[in-house]
Amino acid sequence: MLRTRVRLLCVALIALSSVWAEAVQAQSKSPLKLAHVAGEEPLVAVLWNGLGDPQPDSTNHTQKLLAEESLRDYFKQLTVQFENLIPQGIRPEASEFERAMVPAVPLFYKSLFTHPSAIVLNKIGATPNEYQFAVVVDAGKDIDTLRSTLDRLIELAPQDDPDSVTVQNVAGGKFYGSNHKTDDYSMHMGTLGNHFVLTVGEDTLQPLVARLQQSKTPKLVEKQLADLPVDQPNLLVSANVRKLLSTVNEPEFDTMAKAAGIDGVNHFSLVGGFDAAGVQLNTLISLQGAPRGLLAMVPNKPLKLDAFRRVPANVASAVVARFDLEHALNLVLEMADAANPTAKEDIEAGIEQTERQLGFSVRKDLCQGLGDEWTLYAANSVGGALFAPPVVLSGTVRDQAKVQKVLDVAVKYLHILGPVLGPEPPFTVHEYTVKGNKAVRVQLNIPLGITPCWVLTKDDFVFSLMPQLLSNHLSQAGKASLADSEALKQGFQRRPNPVLMSYSDPKPRLRGMYSLVNAFAPMAAVNIEKTGVKFEPPPLPPLTDLEPHLLPTVTAISFDKAGLRLEARGVVPGGIEMAAASAGLAPGIMAPAIKQARDAARMSDNKNNLKYIAFALLNYQETYGRFPGPAILDKKQRPRLSWRVEILPYIDEQVLYEQFHRDEPWDSDHNKTLIAKMPKVFASPNHQDLNKQGKTTYLAPLGEGTIWDNPKGNKVRDVLDGLSNTILIVDAHPDAAVIWTKPDDLTIDFKDLQKTLKNLRPGRFHAVFAEGSVRVLSEDIDLEVLKGLFTRAGNEDVGDF
Repeated sequence: MLRTRVRLLCVALIALSSVWAEAVQAQSKSPLKLAHVAGEEPLVAVLWNGLGDPQPDSTNHTQKLLAEESLRDYFKQLTVQFENLIPQGIRPEASEFERAMVPAVPLFYKSLFTHPSAIVLNKIGATPNEYQFAVVVDAGKDIDTLRSTLDRLIELAPQDDPDSVTVQNVAGGKFYGSNHKTDDYSMHMGTLGNHFVLTVGEDTLQPLVARLQQSKTPKLVEKQLADLPVDQPNLLVSANVRKLLSTVNEPEFDTMAKAAGIDGVNHFSLVGGFDAAGVQLNTLISLQGAPRGLLAMVPNKPLKLDAFRRVPANVASAVVARFDLEHALNLVLEMADAANPTAKEDIEAGIEQTERQLGFSVRKDLCQGLGDEWTLYAANSVGGALFAPPVVLSGTVRDQAKVQKVLDVAVKYLHILGPVLGPEPPFTVHEYTVKGNKAVRVQLNIPLGITPCWVLTKDDFVFSLMPQLLSNHLSQAGKASLADSEALKQGFQRRPNPVLMSYSDPKPRLRGMYSLVNAFAPMAAVNIEKTGVKFEPPPLPPLTDLEPHLLPTVTAISFDKAGLRLEARGVVPGGIEMAAASAGLAPGIMAPAIKQARDAARMSDNKNNLKYIAFALLNYQETYGRFPGPAILDKKQRPRLSWRVEILPYIDEQVLYEQFHRDEPWDSDHNKTLIAKMPKVFASPNHQDLNKQGKTTYLAPLGEGTIWDNPKGNKVRDVLDGLSNTILIVDAHPDAAVIWTKPDDLTIDFKDLQKTLKNLRPGRFHAVFAEGSVRVLSEDIDLEVLKGLFTRAGNEDVGDF
């Protein structure tokens, strides 16, 4: 089918678009060319103007870097090598369609990344067909190649079911689609004018085409461009976080989101492009009210440029931020209390117990002893730093005596712990002096190449993984510092009240990458060649061509009335600015993933419950030589209690089983009190509200000809169609749920199976078969096949259902 052949292409487009968003930064003086495709209220929209030709005569350093002939030549050679790799992966038995797909995929990717493009998510639903997702590429002069390639692929695609592929003409455009009546979801792919279009979801294509034929920029995009001004905007990422979070629709998630303060996020917006010197990224995480929870972890107390006086001038990167331990502890307790009232008490009890054992106060000594200004930097180069990351962490100190008290306790317990771990301790603790200050190093007796160490001065606490870095840090006091950097000074002028400021010099990172590539690329090439694949990576362009264009990247994070803002400027954005931007976007972008993960987890739990029930029924059958009847009967053969009560001893519920009065109906005064004790195995993870009522959706299919049609229970020999072809239990629609003890299940209407299907879970449902397997069946299953699966001796041909 078409769906099975293009699904990977669709998924790859979605995945690669999110990864590429950082890298796509192209010259364009025009507004975002496909802004009108986004519409007024998208859940997520990614718009960019594509990769243009770099301008070597530009004053912009990013343009100059991309225009370097050696760099352009390197990427051309690398592209050729990768293109040569693709045919080598074709299986000898590959079909003509698969061979045609090989050059087609790179073509679609190239079009997506080099031309103005848009990715829009408008809706997330309970089933795949309720999603509304679209990719649009303004392919320009390349549209004829794309169109002919697509036509060729459709022509060659195996057509197991001719009705599964549709051809539709919309506004003069030709679109190939999957038939949502036979497939999991509706998908269309085609061209309209110079545009390549891919849509997923029912009722997605027509509205998209209507937006595509308009030219008016949506008000939302206009507002985002105005709120996040960039000289030459080229990229926009927008996510309606509040709506995305609402799609999860899980009480537990809602509670956690509220506790973490994520529910206060309204929208995420990022605008990227070029300024006079390089690349500029502006981000806004708009909030409803003041920051709460995780977003308030960094107190809104601005930094000053002097904070970088504690950072040496020649570092590779540095981050200075506000972080108050007592403030953070209070927030953690508040979040714990909001998530679970007993959690706060447990944490406080744990702190009190720790304080009694260690002999210091977490709040009074540790939290109030340390200051709220912290610095983390990576040294440019340090001799011998082969395995240890050359980083130094330092924090200001309010009260040296209090912090020293805590550190003394730590050293004391380290001295005790070492010998306890064995005759040859994994570490030893040494106290020494550095620049007149008492320092401690933990010498590891295993070859990891790191030595944790720290020193406490009157003003600072400093920690590193290398004693040399500790010594270098103290030696730099009073010398040139990063506060003298012109890039940082300009950053503070643009954002005078940041709560976090970062500095990153891309040159050391580039040199480090070159060292790794030069060291390991030849070995990798040899290993690749041993597999029979020919791949010869080209030599890297000279560093002397690239380094002159690499200016530092400076990122500032601050709060204002609108929310949390991030501004990054540099030649090659990376590091803290992209991490912070990703963190802001994550709650919204992850909402669909969270929903799908939760759905997958519930499906798994659901399946496990049904397997357990199947195991119990089979054990019952082994014991009595027959399956249980649909109900426990009294002496007059009247139903009293459900089969679910009958199998309680086989699901480790013997005690509960003995509490029932089996000679009384399910709703007798006594038996009614046991409804609330429904075992977890009968509680569907999909319906917490029903579980609280003592209702279950795990029902037996009743009716003449089913495996349950004998009041006393059928034997295995009575199942003539085969145990693996006969349904024993179904997971029903919540509207069909019953009290678990009540002798009531799902009656199969063989004259109107469509009516029966409505009583099953929409989209797909779990079914337990008589040999114990649990399988997922689609609501689109052939009704004759379904009839055959519900009967035990109908001799129907169910085929490969």
